[in-house]
Amino acid sequence: MSPSTTAIICFTILFTNLQAQQELIVCPPDYCKDNPCQGDSSCPDGEILRPSFCGCCEKCVPEIPFGGSCLELIGVPLPSICEPGTVCCDGTCQYSCE
Repeated sequence: MSPSTTAIICFTILFTNLQAQQELIVCPPDYCKDNPCQGDSSCPDGEILRPSFCGCCEKCVPEIPFGGSCLELIGVPLPSICEPGTVCCDGTCQYSCE
């Protein structure tokens, strides 16, 4: 991979993360009204319905099985979540954080 391609990828990741963090500060006025739900009401196996940005709608996200790697971010709609009955502790889906 060329240095310019690497720089573009890094910039894109940084910009996306900064934009996501800015939107997390507060939901824009009329966000839910201006962004109608797409209609997810059930998910395929291995996915679960979770609130989307601002909690307007629900969307399917992959479930992470027990022992799988996870992220712990407060106030951020995550791209995946630990399966029911488990929680994300120290970067791993576990039955408890004790």
